[in-house]
Amino acid sequence: MASLLDPSLSRRHRPLAWLGLGTVVAALAAAALSLAGCGTGTPRPVAELMALPDVPMVVVFVPGTTGTELRNRQTGELIWGTGRALLRPRDGGYSLALPLNPEDPRRQRLEPADLLQRLSLFGVLTKAVYGPVLGWLEDHGYPRGDLDAPRPGERLFTFAYDWRRSNVDSARKLARHLEQLRRDLEQPRLEVALICQSNGASICRYAMKYGDAGLAEATAGERSLPEGIHFTRLILVGTANGGSLRVLRLLDRGRTYLHPVGRHWSAEALFTFPGLYQDLPAYNPQPFIDAAGNELQDDIFDPRTWRRYELGIYRPEVQQRLDRLGDESLFGDAAARDAYLDRVLGEARQFHRLLHRDPEGYAPPPIHLIQNIYTPTAHRSLVVRERDGDWHALYTGDRALSAYPELQDRLSAPGDEHATRESQLWLSPREQAMLQGEPLHIRGGHFEMILHPAAKRRLTEILRLQGPAPAKSESAPASPGDDSALP
Repeated sequence: MASLLDPSLSRRHRPLAWLGLGTVVAALAAAALSLAGCGTGTPRPVAELMALPDVPMVVVFVPGTTGTELRNRQTGELIWGTGRALLRPRDGGYSLALPLNPEDPRRQRLEPADLLQRLSLFGVLTKAVYGPVLGWLEDHGYPRGDLDAPRPGERLFTFAYDWRRSNVDSARKLARHLEQLRRDLEQPRLEVALICQSNGASICRYAMKYGDAGLAEATAGERSLPEGIHFTRLILVGTANGGSLRVLRLLDRGRTYLHPVGRHWSAEALFTFPGLYQDLPAYNPQPFIDAAGNELQDDIFDPRTWRRYELGIYRPEVQQRLDRLGDESLFGDAAARDAYLDRVLGEARQFHRLLHRDPEGYAPPPIHLIQNIYTPTAHRSLVVRERDGDWHALYTGDRALSAYPELQDRLSAPGDEHATRESQLWLSPREQAMLQGEPLHIRGGHFEMILHPAAKRRLTEILRLQGPAPAKSESAPASPGDDSALP
């Protein structure tokens, strides 16, 4: 998931979460200043740019969850993608929720706009998002163009998608865009390098394997690949190829920005985002343990598990809010919610199965990883039943885990605080065979690592390669700044 959508953690894991507004402002200002040095870098000399390989290769950058602006189709107003959106509206995220009724016109109210370049609060404080890495690529020989209206000479394109929706829908859209790009550039064969950040990897991998085929068609062995597209490189930055337990925490408890003064997205609002379920952990078949440390056999993709342990939409406080709401036009009635969860969990399970297998004829390009394995990352959840009879799921970083010190080590694993190392490497057999050397490991947040100077340098090194990357292991220290305030 969620590249930018990082759920609130404990005091230790969320540096801004327990600060007052004044301190938040100061922290954001410091972060903005520290990231200023990680901007677009020094442009290369013109002679060096002219010496770039003269091949019809373009680079397509695919962001993670929440990394694309969402705007009102009719008014053009940005609903997501501004600093203001971190603070309001204080509606529990209902304005972003997708009505469960597929015929509800509100499902089409928002559309993707551009990638988030930066966030600004109060018109003064700024926080870099994708702007620095896109600027770096432009400065190093990849002029940026518009995927919907490309022009000759443009080599860098960004794929904006509605991250609330299914990754399958986004992957099919990406496949169609690539084929249209080839036609617009009048190329019989277009070489494409994909840079995928966080959830963008799932979209890219599906598009490469199945193209414009839907879930049912892909399951039946059908593929609908874009014609004339040759993938030359797949670069995965901060990716959870096997999913993330933090997404379960998000769906279970909601998400608060700039705690305690910021905006809260409720569990019921996030419940309506199909794409989130497709980032649940598939790499770990036993993600739950009990208070005695026993691994439970409950399947995270089985809706009965969610009902048994009162997760997400079944939490008593969520049920009470929905009862008070009374209006079923957005979230439907209890039967509609049950049916919806059954469907999206089943689709998410199948989505992971399709990604983890190699369809006939699939030949992946060289694959490069930029990751972090230095941070304790949620790997399992402890489910306990309280005296009141209610179930509670506890996650890495929760204060309540202090009562279970002997279980602490079993709940986390090395990773980037969002994806464990095991999830990062959870690729299909042919993809594993195409890994190029050792990953570049960077000490930085799940999102922040893409802004690190070493990561940007590695991106341009990979794009200039004429053959497989040299097998080498490299690590880099953390860059200045903190990504906990990002959306």
